[in-house]
Amino acid sequence: MRNRPETLRAINNELDRELASMLMEISDTAERAARNIMILRKTRKAKGLNYDKGTYHRAGC
Repeated sequence: MRNRPETLRAINNELDRELASMLMEISDTAERAARNIMILRKTRKAKGLNYDKGTYHRAGC
């Protein structure tokens, strides 16, 4: 059986691994969201739509 410091170290290591995994998932999600925003922005620009302070309007209108 492990002594107390070894057990705590093992628990901390497991928690660190779990936290690192969750942070990687968050990072991947944020990266996908940023990529999707860029794609949407390009699509709107190609269609002549501008986004100005929360309202959509066609360019030149």
